[in-house]
Amino acid sequence: MQVHSPYNFYFNSANTANTATLATQEKNEKSIKQDNVKTKENLYEFIKEYSNIQNLDSSLIIGNDKLHKGMMEYQESIKNQAKNTPISSQDEFQANLDFLFNQMENILLQGFNENMNDKEFQNLLSGYMMTNRVVSKQSYEDSTQDALQALSRLKNGNKSDDFKQKLSDYMTNSNALATSISGFFYQAEYFNKIPQNQKNTIQNALEKVASYLFNQGGALDNKSFKLGDATISWNGDDLPFKDYYKGEVQIVFTKSASFASTFDSSQTFFEVLEQRKPNKLIMLMESLKIPLLKPIPQIP
Repeated sequence: MQVHSPYNFYFNSANTANTATLATQEKNEKSIKQDNVKTKENLYEFIKEYSNIQNLDSSLIIGNDKLHKGMMEYQESIKNQAKNTPISSQDEFQANLDFLFNQMENILLQGFNENMNDKEFQNLLSGYMMTNRVVSKQSYEDSTQDALQALSRLKNGNKSDDFKQKLSDYMTNSNALATSISGFFYQAEYFNKIPQNQKNTIQNALEKVASYLFNQGGALDNKSFKLGDATISWNGDDLPFKDYYKGEVQIVFTKSASFASTFDSSQTFFEVLEQRKPNKLIMLMESLKIPLLKPIPQIP
């Protein structure tokens, strides 16, 4: 005959209760996640509906000199802070960028949930949509991929006609994204939409993201940045890859390299290949005094 002690009964009952509690928690968490997904869908449907912006209330930001002056001063302070902040690694930058866009989404979701017709929420959303028309996370990522592909083709001896345009677009979008992100959080603070317990974390992440993006955009006076396995550096007082630039750009590839040489406007890349030297880095020097084959479109 099997004997059930009171202890065993208590233990089994406790296990059953714990299992039931965990099941309830999982059910609640699943429900919350589903609600969040639905809320996000509603928010983006709302954004799509008001994509022309005219249907949103922009009265608190249009013609608000105090807001715009404060935002410009804040953006300049972020850039100055970035000059004294160590340049983030690619991984550190990406982690902080994802965090900031998460926070932007959370702030917008919070305002949307509380009252989608709230004047401050609509002005914040309007400002967000205006800056996204200039540069968005997606357009920045697209220009990054375009630049990486252009560099890869250059490394493999097949320099594209729009090489300068792709690199210039990447640098322009890097600067624009840093400016737009800092602008959003300034406006969110202006409208008291940033959770108090997230302010310091957001500020720290913003400084790290800004240091990376402004450096990639050539705004920190370092005259050098890394992209993929390439290090791009330049001389002169202007930014490189522009049709009016009169300096030189040096591109050094640091992976899978087996030779070194100098590439200028009088050589084809295949002539450069004949100057191979073993166990060296690839080094390409291109004069940017040559007129562009295609004009670089300027982002408004």
